[in-house]
Amino acid sequence: VMTVVLAPQGKTYDYALRTVNVARTIKTPCIAVIDEDDFGEIGAQADQIIRIPQTHLLLKPMLYILAAQLIPYYTEVFRPGGNPDAQRTDQPNYARAFDIAMPPKSH
Repeated sequence: VMTVVLAPQGKTYDYALRTVNVARTIKTPCIAVIDEDDFGEIGAQADQIIRIPQTHLLLKPMLYILAAQLIPYYTEVFRPGGNPDAQRTDQPNYARAFDIAMPPKSH
């Protein structure tokens, strides 16, 4: 289990900081995706940080979304026997959860 926190500067920053604190409390690894010029508490408390470069305000969400997609992809690629296309449906617990969330022939 790993916690990934997207923490752009703004209204949701305090919520992201609380999420990092929860991850530390339950002792799960935490990756924080933060702005390039953010030297606040999140960067100091997360196990790993990914810094998003400064860009136009309208483009910034795309960079955060890209990080949010690539982190689970590479986590699965590097997991022994991992298959990023299976969304862990090769594991019984995940397969059951996936079938509940996306019943066969529903999409």
